[in-house]
Amino acid sequence: STGGSPFVLSESSKLPALLPALPEDQKKSPGDFHQITSHRVAAKLHRCDHCGHIFPTVQAFTRHKRACNKYECPICHRGFSQVGNMRRHMKIFHSDQKPFECKVCNKAYGIQQSFRYHMRDKHGIILGKPNSKAEEK
Repeated sequence: STGGSPFVLSESSKLPALLPALPEDQKKSPGDFHQITSHRVAAKLHRCDHCGHIFPTVQAFTRHKRACNKYECPICHRGFSQVGNMRRHMKIFHSDQKPFECKVCNKAYGIQQSFRYHMRDKHGIILGKPNSKAEEK
């Protein structure tokens, strides 16, 4: 195996028995289960130790591993496939700088998009489009 804890499906394995072991988001993709249960009865499934996703082939698992965990948050150790996503995470969850403040309830946000969602969802106020991406940085 290339990592994780692969397990083997026996001939008697059925989809319902497999479902409880899968993450919620993977329970919604029946195409993968058809591939696993119909065409790869004895296939080893590979689970990513970092995110819990399960892959039916070594190739799919290897491709996933290249992206998963490539960039790690130095504070909480969450993994990201792109450095921009990690920087955004750090700005949202770990930064004390929150320049976007709600004048209605005084809640503050580190990025403009979160502030815009707050205004829409909590106060029913839809703000105009921002002038530039530079406002968010």
